[in-house]
Order: sequence, then structure tokens, then C-alpha cells
Amino acid sequence: MFGIVAYLSADPMKAVVNVTVTLECSAFEFANMTEVPIANVTWKADNMSIGVTQDNKINVTSATVGKTSYECTAVDVYGRNATAYEDVLYYENVTKGMCA
Repeated sequence: MFGIVAYLSADPMKAVVNVTVTLECSAFEFANMTEVPIANVTWKADNMSIGVTQDNKINVTSATVGKTSYECTAVDVYGRNATAYEDVLYYENVTKGMCA
């Protein structure tokens, strides 16, 4: 039995503040990169815990403009764990008004 490696993806990686972003954490066998079943995932945003799920996806939002660093630690069904990181850039939705 070999170790595992985690991969964290964010969709989208750039989002307007208060818009939902879906994070997905996957785990793979290090030796052959075969995806392995996940028992649970611990999620963090800027080093603060945002939850533990038994699913590999979580929806997040931010009310703050700027970069938020997300982290997932996946534990597979054999008890092995791996951590991955991804940043999401949140920005304001600025629209220009029209003058009459």
C-alpha cells in the first residue's frame, strides 16, 4: 500500500463577492494516480476551519474582496491522508452607470 496525494480544485477560481464557489477535493494513489474513495474531508479557509464533510465537495462564499486560501485534507477509506491547497480571488462586481 502506497501513500496518497490530494488535489483541490475551485470552480470558478475568480468570483464576485457573495457568489458561490464549489471546491472539490480528490485523492489519488501516489504510485499509479488511481483515484481512491474518500472517507472524509476537513476544509479550511485562510487557516480557519470551515467544516468536515463525508463528500468531496463543498460550496463556499466570501463577502470580502481579495484572495482566500482554501485547504482540504482528505482521509481515504484506509486512514491515509493528504492535503491540497487552492486560492480563489474574490472581486467586486462594478458596473458603470449611464448618464442621461
